[in-house]
Formats: sequence, structure tokens, C-alpha cells
Amino acid sequence: MLATVTACSESQDYAVPQAVCGTAVKDSLTAPLLPPGESVEEEYRVREARSKTCWITVDRRRAMILRKDRHPDEVDPLKLAHGVVHRLANPEAVDLGARAALGDDGALVTDDCVYEGEKQYFTLEIVLDEKKPENVAERRRQLMGFARAYLPEAAAGMGCEE
Repeated sequence: MLATVTACSESQDYAVPQAVCGTAVKDSLTAPLLPPGESVEEEYRVREARSKTCWITVDRRRAMILRKDRHPDEVDPLKLAHGVVHRLANPEAVDLGARAALGDDGALVTDDCVYEGEKQYFTLEIVLDEKKPENVAERRRQLMGFARAYLPEAAAGMGCEE
């Protein structure tokens, strides 16, 4: 499944979808995380019902990956952020969801989830392709704002009741 949006300009404030990877979020929170370009596309990769991955590309270049996972076992986002698979640049624990790690180039957030009456966990991973932003503090602030707004809707979209 592929969705395309044509941008209005070559700047970072071009129009983006009101729903990013199937989750509603203000375009003012998404646009600063994407590079300038002509078009934005989303490609969904569903491994199974409890795990979804979406790639966002700008002008056919990967700009962001969003992974949404519902799982039975608790995870430590900061430990994952230091690992090989989910490595984030300069990760630190932040106050978001139940447990979260924020890096210069992404975030890992885990929250409690009740799915069909059973306790589970929901993990959101945000990976930005731009590894060395010009203003790291600003990029981290933008990531936090996006993740804070995106998390509850994404979890609900994966069937989490709480």
C-alpha cells in the first residue's frame, strides 16, 4: 500500500498527511522531522497483526521509519537503544509513556497496554534517517513532541485499550 502527497515547496514546512502511518497527528509535529522535497510517500510493512512498520520517504529517499509493536514481554527502551538492532545516537531515558529512550536520531517508547483483557506492552520506535541534525537540542524537542502526540493514538490503533 503506497500513499503519495505532493509538497507545495522545497522547504520543511510542506503539507504532510494528517494521518502518518495510519495514526492521526498534527502536520505541524511531523513536518519538522522530514527533509525538504517534492513528494512524501508511505509504505506499510505488516509482519503480523501485532507488529507494523511504515517507511516514510521524501523524494523516494527514506526519511523516517515508524515501528509499532504489541507484545507480551516488558522491554527496556534504553537498553534496546544501546543495542545493535535499535541503536540510537546518544540515547537517554526520558519521561514519556511508561519507559522511553530519546536519541539524536530517534526514540523508543514502551507503554502498558491491555489487549483483549490481557496485560501487554506497546512499543513505538521512531527512526529518522538524518543522523546528524544541525541543532540536536531542537531535534530532540521535536521528536519528543511528535512521540508524545503519536503514542496514544498509535497504541489505540494496535488494539490497546489502555
